Amino acid sequence: MYRSRHRKYVVRRSLVAIFLVLAAMIAGLPAQARAKCDPTAVWLTLPDSSQVANVNKQLMTDSGPTVNHHIQTTTYSRRWQGAGSSRSLSITIIIHPTVKVAADSVKSYGESLLKSNEGQKVSLGNLGFRTNQIKRPYFMVHKGRFVVTYYTSYPGRSGGIPDIPTEEQTIREILSKISSLPCFSSTGQPPPPQNNCPTVTLSFSPTQPLPTDTIIMVAKATDPDGDKLSYDWEIKDVRSIRLSKKAGSRLTWKPPGPERYFVKVSVSDGQCGTYDKVQIPVFANPNRTNQAPIISLSVKPNPAQVDQMIVFTATVSDPEGDSITAPRWTTSNIHPINFPLKKRVGNTFTYKAKFPAGMIAMQFSVKDVRNAPARKNIHLVVTDPNQLLNVKLSCDSPAGQRCKIKEGGQIKFTAVANNPKQEPLTYAWSIDGKQKKSWQGAQVVWYNVPYKPNNYSCYTIKVQVWKKNGKTASDDILLCVDPMQPPPPPPPPINSKPKVTLICLTANPQTGQPVRFKATVSDPDAGDKLTWNWSLNSKAVKWSSLTPSWNNPSAGKHSVKITVSDGTDKVSTTETFTVQAPPPPPVTMTIIQSAEFIDNATSSVWGSSTKSQWQAGEEINLRIDLKPVSRSHNLEIIWQDAAGKLQKRDPAAVSASLGWGQGETIWSTLRSTANDAVGTWTVEILVDGRLDRTLNFRLGRRKKSFSSRGQSLPPAQQPGSRSRSRPAPSTSGATGGTPQPSSTWKSAF
Repeated sequence: MYRSRHRKYVVRRSLVAIFLVLAAMIAGLPAQARAKCDPTAVWLTLPDSSQVANVNKQLMTDSGPTVNHHIQTTTYSRRWQGAGSSRSLSITIIIHPTVKVAADSVKSYGESLLKSNEGQKVSLGNLGFRTNQIKRPYFMVHKGRFVVTYYTSYPGRSGGIPDIPTEEQTIREILSKISSLPCFSSTGQPPPPQNNCPTVTLSFSPTQPLPTDTIIMVAKATDPDGDKLSYDWEIKDVRSIRLSKKAGSRLTWKPPGPERYFVKVSVSDGQCGTYDKVQIPVFANPNRTNQAPIISLSVKPNPAQVDQMIVFTATVSDPEGDSITAPRWTTSNIHPINFPLKKRVGNTFTYKAKFPAGMIAMQFSVKDVRNAPARKNIHLVVTDPNQLLNVKLSCDSPAGQRCKIKEGGQIKFTAVANNPKQEPLTYAWSIDGKQKKSWQGAQVVWYNVPYKPNNYSCYTIKVQVWKKNGKTASDDILLCVDPMQPPPPPPPPINSKPKVTLICLTANPQTGQPVRFKATVSDPDAGDKLTWNWSLNSKAVKWSSLTPSWNNPSAGKHSVKITVSDGTDKVSTTETFTVQAPPPPPVTMTIIQSAEFIDNATSSVWGSSTKSQWQAGEEINLRIDLKPVSRSHNLEIIWQDAAGKLQKRDPAAVSASLGWGQGETIWSTLRSTANDAVGTWTVEILVDGRLDRTLNFRLGRRKKSFSSRGQSLPPAQQPGSRSRSRPAPSTSGATGGTPQPSSTWKSAF
């Protein structure tokens, strides 16, 4: 029994351990997937042939992604081979396992450059360095887990020089695209998972339902992450909520009657939610047209006296039987003297209040549930039997406490007198104190009202009322007249913008020499006075002439801008130019005693007979005898085939040997193949980065009788320095790989 329980315990522990391991593996999968970069996305960070200048798009090759499992790197490389006037360009992206490893590789390379004074730090927003070779610059820049290398050069006979600012801008664009990759992280950790909110669109059918129809509502929701979604539905009318429930993406509902209903569906993935809503008008009539409500308005008593409760009654009906909403009572001139009582019974609305003496204008307005408005007005005269005779003057174009019309318009004035016994009244009208005999009765109309240029353009309209018993009352009101607007003045003439051109008069500007510019300005509009101002590298400069000079230019890429104004419009133009540092002084002395090609086919050791004609498949040997030197030097031997293609680069170092009284002998060997280009080959010898001399030899087709390739001699038989023995540099195939900077090969002699 004990053994059985122990076996069950062991099984349970094993299952728990297996479950925990599987859970850890499943939890780690998304992070591992995010840490990997999509190869297509990485390739898109590299420029194509249309985005870089002076390259032959036919000679572009891609290699990668190449995975090195030993150091855990992935490499993408794009290369353009130089030919003719087109340059060679090689761009490589290396993805390291961590940010620290990537940064350390760039830092180590940069320290070696700075220590040997063969390179400098570059300002590209990231850790980066480049070599000092102007004709063949080599960059290495760090960005997160990414390292970008960039190398360019022109063929020896083309004479081109890379534009360093342009090359740096290309590198900045590559780094910017790398930072936008989903797998990029400045800390080296995979980016946290991001939840994307779902989207939803709500639709219903039929689109114009009747109360007898069943409405089908469908919520079309999508979630970019594929998360499970939940749906909350809410249906309400203008007064209350009719339905609120959790359901799926489809809901059927039968409306209780003609009404405007508001439907809202909310969708959530558990972390983020969204919603959509619609209005569903349910029609009462089959033709599905909406008509405005009909208002019947009455008032009792009419006429009325002060201290009487006046009741306004509005009865509303709707042709479709829609519900009535938004009832509103409005008095435009006289307000009640007590708080009004408003009441609704069904579609009957009442308004009870007491009013002072005068004419009341009451308006009642409503809407149906589908927003069709309706309104109606009614007027009522309220009198005071105990009040002495009085009169109130008003107009049909009120503006506050006065009247207002435009010049040439017409206006109607109404005088309301307190006459409860309906006695005969006499009315007398006047304008600014002058009697207007043609105006008779309680209502008059003034046609074609003229503009009054003084007294604020206002008239004083006065009415006086008499009874037979001699009692009289009067009232007046101001009428202000707006003048007719004169015709608008003709539009001002359209201004023509000035014109400006700008050129740099100095060809190939260099530091230490003034740079001259010339601007030509003109204006199509005769008589416009032109002014201008200058700016250099986005900073204003005090140049008043159209042919200014920059007397102390600095090396680099610059821009000059001129802005011309005619007082209305401004135009500007910009000229970009590059100031080069003066070329290095020519080499006045050389450390090379002699350099010649040596034939070794007839000797058991490297011989001394020279040779200038070789056959494909032979080994070409170059011997360089050096003078005694007092300090160390760096040599580079560059082999280029008949098509100008770089085939080999041999770096070498020369030690100080003045004390021995003799120099060194440097050997450089190239083993040609049957596929190499025939014709005149070129070998350049650079001393400390400067071209010292150029040699040529002729490579011909291999003769049919040629049965074997040139043999390299055993290391023990190879000649070395006259003062010390050393092995010759290792041979390389004619189709050598991507060139590397000289600092990557060092030896001491």
